[in-house]
Amino acid sequence: MTANKTLLQHKYANVIEALAIRQNISLRQAMDIFYKSDTYQEMREGISDMHCRSDLYLAEEISLENIDKIKTDIKAVAFDVGQTLIYYDNPLNWQSLYSPAIRQVMLVCGLEYTKEADDKAQKILTKYNTRVNLREHEVSSDTIFSEILYDWGIGVNNLQDAKSAFYSFFQNGAVCFNDTEYVLQSLKSQGIKIGALTDVAYGMDNEFALRDILPIQKYLDICLTSNDVGFRKPNIKGYLQLQAFFNVPSHQIVFVGDEEKDIVGANDVGFVSVLINRADDIRNWGQKYTIRELSNVLNIVEGVVK
Repeated sequence: MTANKTLLQHKYANVIEALAIRQNISLRQAMDIFYKSDTYQEMREGISDMHCRSDLYLAEEISLENIDKIKTDIKAVAFDVGQTLIYYDNPLNWQSLYSPAIRQVMLVCGLEYTKEADDKAQKILTKYNTRVNLREHEVSSDTIFSEILYDWGIGVNNLQDAKSAFYSFFQNGAVCFNDTEYVLQSLKSQGIKIGALTDVAYGMDNEFALRDILPIQKYLDICLTSNDVGFRKPNIKGYLQLQAFFNVPSHQIVFVGDEEKDIVGANDVGFVSVLINRADDIRNWGQKYTIRELSNVLNIVEGVVK
């Protein structure tokens, strides 16, 4: 279907603007990329009604086209875990779910639920909630839950059971995204080194945190948590530890994540930053590329691996 020429010109302008925001480039650069793209040709000729697609969708299509034209010798790919490789059916901020999780903790500690004890625990959890109180240094789970148990006046004999009850509440339903294993298998088959760098919630011990990646752990050459590093993203220490392990220049490492902190840290050390945005909005945090699906990572390394 051929679009009205005037409307089509407006559409071109909107897509160019979306592309400039998405790629963090000037309008002139975006215009040059747009008019050289296959997507532009398809819009102009009315192929597959491309001009009927949203501005964001078309900008992303052009971005993926542009990836194919850039020759970069990628040697390693590292990922964030939560909402990048693994789907969690919980909000990023757990604050709204504190009370039922605290009930579980009190149960395993042999305590009867009281509002007073709930309030005390919530106050402590909020203090260590990085969605409320930002920090880069990591705090251990023992520190957090010892404080809660002592505040309840019961000591730390049930410390391990308390932590297990709390973390298990939030880990229920954690699953890999549909394309996670396929992408990791594909990268592995091409000789790409694969790693993960993840921030844990409330100092979650690795014995709990790494349960979620058991189905894909065989593909990972290295998996670092903020417990291992001692710092949380965007602090560069974890990224530098990844690079030291991979033993390749920073510009040959791709880092994929879904949050601003993932992108900021990757950019600070010179990694190729990739934002995975499965939502239908524009997020511009200075990322080199934005992808809609994890499988789009393969476009970045496909055909350029040596």
